[in-house]
Amino acid sequence: NDGGSSDTLQAELKDPADQRSYLTVADKRAQVHIVCGLRDRFGTALDIVGEEDEAADEVDADSAPECAAAVAASAWHFDEAYVIPADRDELVLADVCMFVDPVDGTREFVEGRLEAVQCLIGVAYRGRPIAGVVGVPFLRISESWPDSPCTCASSIPHILYGVVA
Repeated sequence: NDGGSSDTLQAELKDPADQRSYLTVADKRAQVHIVCGLRDRFGTALDIVGEEDEAADEVDADSAPECAAAVAASAWHFDEAYVIPADRDELVLADVCMFVDPVDGTREFVEGRLEAVQCLIGVAYRGRPIAGVVGVPFLRISESWPDSPCTCASSIPHILYGVVA
């Protein structure tokens, strides 16, 4: 029982026979924001494959002003000590493909198991994986785990990334 959260999240099953196929407004909007940010930074030459491509198309027009504002407000922050390997610094953009799973763990999200939710982005160059990003939006910081539910107040977002040298 999700306590009615599926209504709030506008959750629907992509496949009514598969309880693992939830799709929410969060999936759609997260994909729109991620793709907008990538397009803003790299342009249309970058090939992007998103898990929610068809669903995200539905909200693109409605989200355009919101997306533009989010891109403008965000900044590309990298750990100053992190160095991109020289052989990865001059890639041909047309040969790069990014794979986006905006909310991996949508069923867990709908069920309120927030600590099992992540955002995944993979980067391939000429068909070979070279980098990845894992966004953990609900990294538990509360010491009361597992006795209390993970919430926005008891968690912080965290991002892990890596490049294959």
